Amino acid sequence: FVESGYVLERGPDTVRGPDITFVRTDRLPSADRWHCFVEGAPDLAVEIRSPRDRRGEMEEKVGEYFAAGTSLVWVVDPDDRTVTVYHQPGDGRVLWDDATLTAGDVLPGFACPVAELFA
Repeated sequence: FVESGYVLERGPDTVRGPDITFVRTDRLPSADRWHCFVEGAPDLAVEIRSPRDRRGEMEEKVGEYFAAGTSLVWVVDPDDRTVTVYHQPGDGRVLWDDATLTAGDVLPGFACPVAELFA
């Protein structure tokens, strides 16, 4: 078990540990600066909703990621079998299992049928 995360803000500190992240190699810290917590935001943050997550909390997390510089956030809801794609806070587009999830300029060439996430 490894605990890692991103320091999105200082004073007071805001640290988030998305379930899945992607950071372009040109943005990764050098090996001598790599610790459990990365200063700054990932390019892509993926949060998987659990039954205890409240909608307001998830929207707050999405807003924090974007405020820190994240370009794309996906919120995966296993109960509804949906992925909500955010390119900015408050403007999520819901994809159902008949859609294809892409990452645009953040991860060019990535495409995955939403249904495969829940297979």
